[in-house]
Amino acid sequence: MMNSMRKWLFKLLKLSLWVCVFVSIYLRTTVLSVGYEYDEIFTAVSTDPSLPFSWIYTNYLLPDVHPPLYNALVWIWNHIAPYGPEFWLHIPSLILGISALVAAWSFFPKRFGKWTRLLFVSLLSCNVYTVVYSQHARSYMLMLLLSVILTYLFVHIAHATRRNISVSRKTWVCFAVTSFLLCWTHYFGALLFGVFSVILALQAWCYKRKMLCFLLVPCLVFAGFLPWLIPNFIAQISLDRFGGNWWANQMPSWHAYACIIVFWAASLRGALLLLTLLAAALLCRFLPLRNPIRFFPFRETVLLLLALVLFIACVALVSTKTYMFIPRYFIVLLPLVYFPLSLYFAPLLRRFPLLGIILIVFFAFSMDNFNYQRNMLLLKSEYDIPSRKIAQIFRDRYADKEMFVIAMEAFPPQSMPAMYGFYVNKIYKLNMPVYELFFMEEAKREALLARQKDAVIWMPNCTQDKLSRISLEWKKTVYTYDHVGFVCFLRLEDEK
Repeated sequence: MMNSMRKWLFKLLKLSLWVCVFVSIYLRTTVLSVGYEYDEIFTAVSTDPSLPFSWIYTNYLLPDVHPPLYNALVWIWNHIAPYGPEFWLHIPSLILGISALVAAWSFFPKRFGKWTRLLFVSLLSCNVYTVVYSQHARSYMLMLLLSVILTYLFVHIAHATRRNISVSRKTWVCFAVTSFLLCWTHYFGALLFGVFSVILALQAWCYKRKMLCFLLVPCLVFAGFLPWLIPNFIAQISLDRFGGNWWANQMPSWHAYACIIVFWAASLRGALLLLTLLAAALLCRFLPLRNPIRFFPFRETVLLLLALVLFIACVALVSTKTYMFIPRYFIVLLPLVYFPLSLYFAPLLRRFPLLGIILIVFFAFSMDNFNYQRNMLLLKSEYDIPSRKIAQIFRDRYADKEMFVIAMEAFPPQSMPAMYGFYVNKIYKLNMPVYELFFMEEAKREALLARQKDAVIWMPNCTQDKLSRISLEWKKTVYTYDHVGFVCFLRLEDEK
């Protein structure tokens, strides 16, 4: 009787997980038409199909903080799809996000079983950041897709090394290609490749394996990354990225701790639910049960956790100069977190399927968190970061004016006129002159300000500190005469 009840509950749990997966896929389609955030507008202008990609790369992408692979793919996409509307620019991320789930399912190591695979895919699918950024025109879903594949390859190579099994040439080629693509997608992807490579090399050295491939492959991948890394590093130094010119450096001290929790659990209550399941799994490992719960090999999970710790330690070190604890950047680590959790949860929930209620509640919290994030996205598009609404104001009120922007942001200065003029010129076809003042030479800026009666001056992400800095450095009196969300409209006068 107990066995039949357990089997019934187990089947119900599996069905519930599938429902959660498909609900999360549906939620990935609910904000595809929301207005662009400013970083998405950078994606839009750096994938303009009317411009040669070589010009875009030199002028927009090389000074940017992110490698250009995603932009190159979207540039190709924009030759096929209509250019400009939010829906079409969000589609590549939707495709890549779903592809990450398909890859997680298709390439999951068979030796860990189908039930563990379902747990891993459901955790990955219902993560609030994978849902949100599947409809965001940035590189995070490409990074997730490649990190899933690279994590599987890491586990496979680590297992083969420990068992003294020869790693095939095909596996090393896949590891090299995936690592190369991940490096060219995001610098957190490059860091993950570096951490994996160091751990695999140390493991091979400890087990006294042949070191040629463990050293040669990472060196080749790193050499292939240098054509972007060196000139980009020089560009970041010229823009004073390591000296304080970085938008996230103003984050409060507690933000890093919150980031470490929310990127994988969405909230503190979500973390407590998953940690409760993990504690139950570890407890059952040592209880004197009649039929003890069998755990999968610990060594691969230990290596994954070691990679996780080393990765976070490197980010913490870099953050002493340039703050990097941004939750969406840590999407690359989701496979490292969810893989061990799935291995621990699988035997526990097979033995005690009723505990699956905790996992279902966690997914429900994640969906609720997404609804909150969805409302915030809709609010941002109309209030907090109203890029589309600002353009509508210029279209309806100031179509005969010039646009002066004071953008104290981390985007490449060359791209800012195109960025802040994207909606008014690319979407609304106003052909409005757009000038960014903050990074402009003083003489040219003063010449423009002399005719500000024929222009409208505005500042995105407007704060009192920024206004005070402008007043101090430019020796101007700054008047704010209107606000729309975090945007302020300004008038500047010489100090008397």
